[in-house]
Amino acid sequence: MTHLTLSPNLVFCPDASLKQIWLRPRQAATLGTAPMCITVLSGRVWITRSGGLDDTFIQEGEVFDASQPGLLVVQALPEGEAETLIIVSR
Repeated sequence: MTHLTLSPNLVFCPDASLKQIWLRPRQAATLGTAPMCITVLSGRVWITRSGGLDDTFIQEGEVFDASQPGLLVVQALPEGEAETLIIVSR
């Protein structure tokens, strides 16, 4: 089992549950419908929302607050061979 150590500098959206997701370079994951927060712990990701007009790019240490309705898809960007770690909170 992998244990997660969180940096005290990262800010998470208030929530009751956290889900840890590892993505390989170029791997995508459907996260479900908003609202949720996505925090990147390593790497860089592209986020798109069904019905949304803009896509979002966030990197290590940044948080995306998905408060608008719509299905969210996140993809790890190919900026190296390391896996990308994100935390999804609801």
